[in-house]
Amino acid sequence: MNFNSCDTVGFYDELFHADGTPRGKFGLLVDRINSLPEGDFQRRQRAAERNQLSSPLSNRKPEIRCKPTASEFRYGHGNY
Repeated sequence: MNFNSCDTVGFYDELFHADGTPRGKFGLLVDRINSLPEGDFQRRQRAAERNQLSSPLSNRKPEIRCKPTASEFRYGHGNY
């Protein structure tokens, strides 16, 4: 992966200025990613995705309630 040829014409990019230079401290991130061996970024991304998919937390469905309980309503806690 190499960010040296990113095209930002026609849209706002949070990472790069219109001239293609990194914004603020993103320069450190861009330099680090550009310094990785060819294919290493993609390998790391696939490993992270496999790890996330195999995590028991990624398969957990959030509890959704329509109405707060009395104590949640009273004290402002809850998932509503």
